[in-house]
Amino acid sequence: MNIDSTQKVFASFPDTGLGNKLLIWARAYAFAKTHKLELFCSAWWGIHFGSWIRNEKSKRLYLGYFKEDSLKQRIRLLLFRQKAKLVCEPVALQDEKKPVLYCFREIVTGKDYFEHIKPARAEVKNALYQLLRPRLVDKLQRLTPPVIGVHIRRGDFKLGSTLTPLSFFIDSIKVIREACGQELPVTVFTDAAIDEIEELLQLPEVYLSKPQEDVLDLLLLSRSRICVLSIGSTFSFWGGFLSNGIVLMHPDEWHPELRPHDVNLLSYEGKFDPLQPVNVRLLEQLKQINFEQKD
Repeated sequence: MNIDSTQKVFASFPDTGLGNKLLIWARAYAFAKTHKLELFCSAWWGIHFGSWIRNEKSKRLYLGYFKEDSLKQRIRLLLFRQKAKLVCEPVALQDEKKPVLYCFREIVTGKDYFEHIKPARAEVKNALYQLLRPRLVDKLQRLTPPVIGVHIRRGDFKLGSTLTPLSFFIDSIKVIREACGQELPVTVFTDAAIDEIEELLQLPEVYLSKPQEDVLDLLLLSRSRICVLSIGSTFSFWGGFLSNGIVLMHPDEWHPELRPHDVNLLSYEGKFDPLQPVNVRLLEQLKQINFEQKD
């Protein structure tokens, strides 16, 4: 691939959570890939003071998660920035004779977070795995993908964002198991305190994910045969976007479909109300799930 040396792309990460950082990176990656431009990234890790002040379960350091730009790359970017025109949040290439640096740094706030990423879903997914540190790749390969993966977002959502009722997850698990005719095991990914989800954990065959790096939780969630997501959580959204399985969202979810339409034709994705009759197409797919308990 011939890379244009007069135009480059930069993903600059604000002080935010993993899901939002990944959205910025993925948009920058897709833009660079489409236009055959070199991509630079700011440091993935940093101290997220709000997480410490709120005493959240996850401190969002992200240290050692991803391959970082080398010192040589950072110097090259610094020198290029001094002579380049800065274009923030681009949607197309600039018709410029002088050097241009396309910068992605804004948290996505539109209706469809994945609008500009969906066409490059396969490439983004592959690039994300390539970006992981080798030790995390090795660790991920040793982990067993969940059958039902449930993400329960609490943390800073308790300060204003919509909290997904615990009853949604409990009722969903019961309905899914009834439809499948099996007591399928459930893995719970959450930043909640135990007492906040105790009622759910009392269900049979429901387990908390073991403490590990946030990105491994996200990727394991995405590998679940069935993903049950929280309202408005970019972490949940990424789990659904990367998933090749069934993806279920709360009836009040405002976000549109996460994955491209051709992916959703193969595996169901949509809003799910466990208090209503199960969608016929979803019911057929649930009945096809056959879990065999391993020793």
